[in-house]
Amino acid sequence: MEKDTRQTIENILREQRLGVLATKGEPYPYTSLICFAGTPDLLNVYFPTLEDTSKYSNIKKDPMVSLLVNTGARASDFRQAHAVTVLGAARRADKDRMAEPYLERFPSLEDFVMDPSCIMINIRVEKYILVAGLRQVTELIP
Repeated sequence: MEKDTRQTIENILREQRLGVLATKGEPYPYTSLICFAGTPDLLNVYFPTLEDTSKYSNIKKDPMVSLLVNTGARASDFRQAHAVTVLGAARRADKDRMAEPYLERFPSLEDFVMDPSCIMINIRVEKYILVAGLRQVTELIP
């Protein structure tokens, strides 16, 4: 079961490119649409952002975040949908090291990533929650 869960999560993170990041804002949770990349070992997910954003300000105050990634199913086939919630701690990462692999996945974002005010954020994954259809929920600690 764990091997199947791991493979499903790997597939979703490889195939999907957008996710909704939730940070702890004031007074409400704050969500942001991001383009993400993950490492093959499932231990890290990373994304670029501008340094003066609400999401980065929230991460500096409290690094605990969640990222929701789904398979984009239509309402008519919702029972076939999968969603992965990534739970972990986010921090500023080494942009020089992370930009190249990120741009392999998102070459069209080169101008954004290379902007001097853009930084890279790394989420150190603590747990994945996989929801399949309407009822099946499994967890994976990488």
